[in-house]
Amino acid sequence: MSNLKTIPADKQEQERFALDKISLANKNLHLSVEVREDTILACLLDKAGNQYLAWASYNRKDTKNVKRPLSVILKEEMLNVKCSSSSVVFTHNSAMLIPSAFFSKESVRDYLKQQNLFKPGETPCSDFIKNNDCYSVYAVDSNDYTY
Repeated sequence: MSNLKTIPADKQEQERFALDKISLANKNLHLSVEVREDTILACLLDKAGNQYLAWASYNRKDTKNVKRPLSVILKEEMLNVKCSSSSVVFTHNSAMLIPSAFFSKESVRDYLKQQNLFKPGETPCSDFIKNNDCYSVYAVDSNDYTY
């Protein structure tokens, strides 16, 4: 990933992406965002040319080591380009797989609590993984999930 442009929180103002929004106006763009616990990764794909136009990494901690809200980071220039589609993925270390035969949607919070993967201020989530016939069970910061 040598092409990844990192934007540290302390130098954020000086190292913003300089996007030419006029040239992007008529393009069929897809914005992909990956929300991690301490980082947000993003990239813009020109779907017609199947080419990535921009990518960035945003540190979630500010200079005083305080977690920056997702709502603030999503106002960055690259994340404010008008796109025809978008996708958001939450990638956290606190996840586990449950075989579908043993899965109960009502028990997602309990699965996480049993393995100490659930913290106060988080929302329990699950996604079905068809290829493995199982569910990925994970917790996401409630503020991020709501936003």
